[in-house]
Amino acid sequence: MRTDCLIGVLDPDQPATVRVRYVQFDGGPGHIPAILDRIWSHTCSHDAVTLADRLLAHQWSYLDDGVTTDTAITFTGEQPVPGIGMASDLDADRQVEVLPLRAAVEHVSWVYVIDPTHATVTVHNHANLREPFALHRLTDPAQPVPDTGRPRPSELFTAVRDAGTTHGLILADTWALDAFGGTHAQAQVTALRVLTGDPAAPQALPDSGAPGSQGSAPTDLADVLGASDWSRLTPVRRSEVLDAWRAAVAAARADRTVAHCRRLLAAVGGGTGRDLSSLHPDRLRVGGVGVFAGDWAAVPAPSGQTRLPVGFVGVLTGSWNGFAVFTCTRQVAEAIVADQQLQRERHRTWLIDRGRGPDDADREVDESMATMRFDGDTIVVDETAVSGDPDAVTRIEPDPDGQYSVMGGSWTWQAVDPHDCENIIGVLPAPGAQQQFVELPHTGLRVPHDRLRVTDVRALPGTPPTFVATLALDDTPVAEAHSGEDGFHLSPRSAAFGRDHWTTYLSGCRQHGRPASDTQVLAALITEHRVGQAARQATTDGAVLTRLVAADGTMVRLRPVWPAPRGYSARTQLGQLLQREDPHPRGHLWQWWTGTTWKHLAAATDQRTTTDPRTITDATGHKATLGQLLAHIIAESLYERLDRDQLIKQAAGDGIPLDRQMSDDQIRALLRAAHRERGRDAGLPVDDLPTLTADQGLELGRIATGGAPTNPTATTVQPTPSDPDQPPTH
Repeated sequence: MRTDCLIGVLDPDQPATVRVRYVQFDGGPGHIPAILDRIWSHTCSHDAVTLADRLLAHQWSYLDDGVTTDTAITFTGEQPVPGIGMASDLDADRQVEVLPLRAAVEHVSWVYVIDPTHATVTVHNHANLREPFALHRLTDPAQPVPDTGRPRPSELFTAVRDAGTTHGLILADTWALDAFGGTHAQAQVTALRVLTGDPAAPQALPDSGAPGSQGSAPTDLADVLGASDWSRLTPVRRSEVLDAWRAAVAAARADRTVAHCRRLLAAVGGGTGRDLSSLHPDRLRVGGVGVFAGDWAAVPAPSGQTRLPVGFVGVLTGSWNGFAVFTCTRQVAEAIVADQQLQRERHRTWLIDRGRGPDDADREVDESMATMRFDGDTIVVDETAVSGDPDAVTRIEPDPDGQYSVMGGSWTWQAVDPHDCENIIGVLPAPGAQQQFVELPHTGLRVPHDRLRVTDVRALPGTPPTFVATLALDDTPVAEAHSGEDGFHLSPRSAAFGRDHWTTYLSGCRQHGRPASDTQVLAALITEHRVGQAARQATTDGAVLTRLVAADGTMVRLRPVWPAPRGYSARTQLGQLLQREDPHPRGHLWQWWTGTTWKHLAAATDQRTTTDPRTITDATGHKATLGQLLAHIIAESLYERLDRDQLIKQAAGDGIPLDRQMSDDQIRALLRAAHRERGRDAGLPVDDLPTLTADQGLELGRIATGGAPTNPTATTVQPTPSDPDQPPTH
């Protein structure tokens, strides 16, 4: 049934005619009289003349006293008229239409004529304007506006979009049933193709809901608009309704298709609109959830910003040559394997497009990229063709927690900003829950959190000697750990951390990837406390804490070095000195504490070899020149002029550990010894060179640069070589 109408007023100058305006929607007699009551009462203050004038001022999409200036328009060209309705630009250039009362009207369903004198509204059927169908007296509204059963004009596009959304979801669900009907591996590759925007990805079903002709509504819109309402829409209005419906179909189909792909790959993230700043690489530390991608995966976006087609969710466990090492779930590992297969397929297609035959393309792909597959729970990575090594096959097993480290320590993975990823594979943590575990800095023990720590260790009298350690949770003492012949034992002292809490905490601890015992965990917490104390004391003293660790990471030596070395060169020299002077049969690596982490200082098993002091060649095999010898002697002599503060600063720069009780002369002796050691490394015959005072060194330097001697005795300490290109002989 049509719902458009004309509404107007008797023309006082021509009583046999009526002046009217067109109302496109909701024009039935079950709706219009009640709306006129409300407009007359609420907006026009019971003035029927004002009511008529206001209605004749515009053509109308619909009448509604609830319209405000903020009411959203439904169609382009509409304008809200507060308290009256939504004015329309339909036939905007047409003046008020004048109809004779005896005429029949074919282009609308109903005509309403207002009599301002008597405050009445006569309702006419479109076929008979002479005889009223009904007479309505304007009155204060006592009942709400009746529901016509159709969407209100202001809600029309919402209903249209809902219908389009439903249609789009059906299309995507039908597509997924067909696209994912093969093997799981094939389905994963298909899902990745869709998520990374691969043009070769199978497309969802086409839009099947377009109208067959401009005269009939699409099937999916029939229940929303009705055939008669569709037929009354102008071509412009039909286009707007169809555009809204099609946009809803496309959006719902795309979102549901992506959801199917992410669900298959256990994926959430990219495009969700979530704030993922908590997962930014700058905030990531060992044990935290991050998003990872290969450094080979970045592609430039049209805006110039680097984008990543896909990122993989994992937990950072360490680093290798500056690249990230992480673990991930089985689902994410499967997606990484599928991505590798997809990259191989794309490379093969690229080669064939450039003229390679299928066999040659297969061979070149194998030589450039590893093959990856799952063998049960094991990932098999075959790089035999890449490396030429028949044994280059890696088998990646899940760890005791079922997590995989996919080519960690081999591929150049990087932690990336999740906002740079078009899609993210894996389950992202809720805000604040990204830290899965904490790796204690001094022992490497992985614990669920760093809230529990040892705050005090006290020795107890007896034989054998024992001690007790206090454990605090968030700085509140909650338990004590007692040492015994069979290890450590925990005694809870607070309801805030009872035996159950300890069991839960212990279940999340890992030592070298394996569950840790009570004794291992308590011993590690005590070690963390003691080493932390030593590190803080070293910092207070202006020193640096160094340690020697065994091959399994166990600390075998802890040594503060004062003064703290200044710069890379000084730390290198310190490492070499510790190699020589502080060996240990289990020693593997010397490290230094930066304040946040331990860093490499020197390999304890890689002893440095020095040049025979009797040789006269430097490290490159060239003969030492007279200039090198003079420079070495003069530099050594100037240590005599340094005061204590300068001597300590020089020792820090040279990486020479000192004792605070040393005299200035003892520090100078160490500096000279280190200086001569560097000369030996350079191939200088330092053991045959004289030792000069500061004055003698300065005098020698002046003479060497062309000055006349001021003290002849200063020059007698250095023999003059017969050949300026040869070192002095003795």
